[in-house]
Amino acid sequence: MPYLDIFVFPSKNVSLEEIVKGRINKINSSSNFAVNESKPISLKGNQSGYIIVYDSMAQGEHFKKMQVYTPFRNSVYLITFTAQDALFSNYLQTVWKMINSFQVTNSTAA
Repeated sequence: MPYLDIFVFPSKNVSLEEIVKGRINKINSSSNFAVNESKPISLKGNQSGYIIVYDSMAQGEHFKKMQVYTPFRNSVYLITFTAQDALFSNYLQTVWKMINSFQVTNSTAA
């Protein structure tokens, strides 16, 4: 079943490029993963981001993952879309609409 999740973690004063580089190195060091694409992108509101698309194997099944990283203040927001390889492209247009609607703002709850 395809799914999308959002994870927030502290950047610990590490640049987005270094965080992504570390993730790519980790993916490439495993025989269960293979990076297909990695590049900087712009999100809504001209927010900087980075995308990684990679293949993974789990329990004999082939999956495709797309991860979008974007920094905000002292955190990094990570959006991950996961689907079986055969279903990945079926959901990609909808997932991009969701990602392009994602925006981190300075507003606070009242």
